Amino acid sequence: MRSRSFRSQACGSYLGRRAYSVTCRTADGRRCLTHAATVLPARAQLVQLARDERFALLAYCFMPDHVRLLVEGTSPASDLPRLIARWKQRTELLTSARLWQAGFSDRVLAPDEDRLAAARHILATPVRDGLVASLLDYPYWGSAAWSRAELVNALFEGGRSLRTLAARERPAT
Repeated sequence: MRSRSFRSQACGSYLGRRAYSVTCRTADGRRCLTHAATVLPARAQLVQLARDERFALLAYCFMPDHVRLLVEGTSPASDLPRLIARWKQRTELLTSARLWQAGFSDRVLAPDEDRLAAARHILATPVRDGLVASLLDYPYWGSAAWSRAELVNALFEGGRSLRTLAARERPAT
């Protein structure tokens, strides 16, 4: 993955019904995403803006110094750089501080790529980084497309795939 500048928005390569695994890093690698007072308002803004910008927020995980996302455009007008830029701007207005490093890292998922595997990789980050022994012990992860119970079932119990859950077209919550 490489960091991208929002100037790439003009090329149009980030428009439409594509799925992305995205990482946004904090400014100077600060560990400022460790408390609910910061994370919960940032999450609320992310959920709202994803809806506004026509993205399904399939999975998110707030780590101390970065955020991992799995998002999928739901419209030909879905614009990833616009979503990320608006979200970073709004969260910085809420905190009155510079939170984010410029740009973001991303990987475009192939149309037939397993969203469950991508979500599992993102949501395993706190365990891989040694913060907790189980994802269930970590507070700052979830989805705006599915309940936590549905996501846990799909991830850990071999239940329905995320594509099956997506087919239900649940509104973001």
